[in-house]
Amino acid sequence: MAAGIFINYRGADSCSYAALLYRELSALFGQDQVFLDSESIPAGTDFAVELLAGVRASRVLLAVIGRSWLTGGLDDPEDWIRREIAEAFSVGVVVVPILVDEACLPSAAQLPADIRRLARCQFRRLRHRDAAADLARIAADLAAMDPRWSGAGGPRGEIPRTLPAPPPLFVGRRDALRRLDRALLETRVAAAHGYGPTITVVGGAGGMGKTWLVTYWAHQHLAEFADGQLFVNLRGFDPSGEPARAYDVLRVFLIALGMPPEKVPDEREARLAAYRSRTAGKRLLIVLDNAADTEQVESLLPGGCAGVVLITTRRRLAGLTTRHGARPLDIDVLDAAEAHEVLVRTIGADRLATERSALSDLQRWCAGLPLALGIVAARAAIHPGFPLAALTEELRDHAGRLDALDAGESDTNLRSILSWSYHALSRNAARLFGLLGLAYGADITQQAAARLNGAPVERTRVVLAELESAHLIQQHQVRRYRMHDLVRLYAAEQARADLPDSCQEAALRRLTDHYLTCAEAANNVLYNSSASGRYY
Repeated sequence: MAAGIFINYRGADSCSYAALLYRELSALFGQDQVFLDSESIPAGTDFAVELLAGVRASRVLLAVIGRSWLTGGLDDPEDWIRREIAEAFSVGVVVVPILVDEACLPSAAQLPADIRRLARCQFRRLRHRDAAADLARIAADLAAMDPRWSGAGGPRGEIPRTLPAPPPLFVGRRDALRRLDRALLETRVAAAHGYGPTITVVGGAGGMGKTWLVTYWAHQHLAEFADGQLFVNLRGFDPSGEPARAYDVLRVFLIALGMPPEKVPDEREARLAAYRSRTAGKRLLIVLDNAADTEQVESLLPGGCAGVVLITTRRRLAGLTTRHGARPLDIDVLDAAEAHEVLVRTIGADRLATERSALSDLQRWCAGLPLALGIVAARAAIHPGFPLAALTEELRDHAGRLDALDAGESDTNLRSILSWSYHALSRNAARLFGLLGLAYGADITQQAAARLNGAPVERTRVVLAELESAHLIQQHQVRRYRMHDLVRLYAAEQARADLPDSCQEAALRRLTDHYLTCAEAANNVLYNSSASGRYY
């Protein structure tokens, strides 16, 4: 029953072309590798069950599409070509549209939702007058996908599909999604030139929605990774305090790639070599979630893989950029429109319509942080009969705002999420982080931070770089730093809990002296300029 290539065999404008494809590809690759729609189903069996099982068991669906189907079957949910294409997309089978009779592929807006990704698939044409050339090109495409179809190797092994389910309430992030799309295009170019995978490091503070972003994008592009998708939580920032060992992850990946557990090597280098061999030449998506540092990730980069590696982390992994050409993609808070959409979709438009002022307050106090918005929505859902004004009242209280952002579990507690980043800081960085939470003003210059820190600018610059790398502060202008409002609240809490009162007072006194000195110097410049007639 299982075959690598599924060809649809439906409609007045596709039967002859499908039969031609079946005849030629069977001769090239063997009949066991090609499944011709209903013609390959044994008599007396359940047609619908066998047909969809044939799609799921395949590596690629050659969807023969002509003008008759585009004007007739396309809009029919029960049409079998549409059902086969939708099934292929849902399980990650590669779809290659084969356009016949001068048909043109519709745009995404013209396609039903279940097959909308068809508009993004690279198509091939099959024409009677150029059948030999077109068939040769299609055969070459297939041969590049699988060693069985090129005579280059033996059995293909398992296809891993270990991604978690797509996030049901994902919104926004259009720019980040576009950048990931561009990385995918670069992967195709890299594969054509024999280069390795495209690596993107998605960075951001805890609760910023990094995992949701990459998981959502991955599920939108399953068809691009016909050799499978690997996902692992590296626990770089985790309540357990124990990041996953690359050695252990390699074992999990090798088993997912089809290696019997008893055959996985014990020696580290042998295990690494086996992993690189099994990923070489494959179109894989590898998601390394919640990475601690570059060293943890490097051993998990595939060997010669013509795919994509996505890494999420709370740190800037500069080593991956310098040594492996990784592209950084930092994500920030949601904008006002996106935050509004999150609340409407999670709490409900009807409920929010009765308390419009509460909606505005919830957006203001969550300040665009996806985790905070999710926690607020969860708390509202737990008590559907409570007025939202009661929740906004808790958030309005500056001292108790972090208490209000707790839905009862470690991963829905903002204070807990931020603590995993805080406890990973060096002693000097943790101290300055707390003092920055106490500092007044919307942002702070490098010079002012040095005075607050009570250390030379050169030493303070190193500590600021650590905080910036941990995504706890942001250098939004050259040598000017700011914090997210909720991160600032947490930082101030840590300062009051961990630093003596005398330390806090001395730091704020130094900062005040610095600002007074700057103000005096500015006043002198203005006064002298005015007195000499140069100030207007």
